Amino acid sequence: MKATETKAIDGIVEQSDISREDFLYGGDELSNMMSRAGMMKRTKDVDKEETIAIVKAAQGERSMRQFAEEMGVNVSSISRILNGSVTEIRPPLLASIVYHAAPGSGVTLDKLLNAQGLTMPEERRPVGKREKWESKKVVADELLLRGYSVRYVIPKSPLIDMSFFPTYVLRTDAFPGEDGNWYFIDKLCKQVKRVSIAMVDSWFNSIMALYYRGLKAKRVSLVVDSDDLFRAMKRLMARYEIKDEMSVILISMETGKILEEYVAPLTDGRTAGLVLTGEMKEEQHD
Repeated sequence: MKATETKAIDGIVEQSDISREDFLYGGDELSNMMSRAGMMKRTKDVDKEETIAIVKAAQGERSMRQFAEEMGVNVSSISRILNGSVTEIRPPLLASIVYHAAPGSGVTLDKLLNAQGLTMPEERRPVGKREKWESKKVVADELLLRGYSVRYVIPKSPLIDMSFFPTYVLRTDAFPGEDGNWYFIDKLCKQVKRVSIAMVDSWFNSIMALYYRGLKAKRVSLVVDSDDLFRAMKRLMARYEIKDEMSVILISMETGKILEEYVAPLTDGRTAGLVLTGEMKEEQHD
């Protein structure tokens, strides 16, 4: 899918070559599947026979090697599932199997999640209807209204070798120098009852992992909609000096506004500025 520059009209993100639905809700269906699969929790035993049947159906008439190559994984990753030596499939691979399933196979993400015994934890279930605002739309609109360019891009990387996948990536000129990619990881679970140290540490590590998996980013940001989560992540980031730009962003899914932004201190003495809550672009050049 070709990513194109966008413009804001009355606060709405629009673009010429890709649909608004694609821009706001992922565009890359694979990344959406990965994000959803990564939120699941195993609540029952894996149905090995059903899992094998679904993966075989997804493979269709292709050879195992052809199927693996289309997904960008080693053929052994598929063979171990089909011979039953691996029963629990990691979310990135699980999502990729469904995404690359043979047309007409009937394979869906819900079917494979069910066979894997995976369900959405209660604390992460959306309340009522789908939220009015999407994280990507909130961030993109703010960048555009501040005078920066925005493009939605799909990262080209060995995704299956990663333990997680960014929710979305925006290419923008909001940073000094040439345009760069800004990676975002959504953790939108305002109704989490308790913020644990383990939870915050895990999310911090997921941000760090992006820089050490060969992905080049101007900045990696965790997006949350819980004030408690924002404060906890801010405290953790403040304890370290990091060579790469990392931040946490607090947004309101009810109003579609960015409430706060915190950027971790850097090791080389540089000051990484606030982009979404700092001075407007025009004011910076006055």
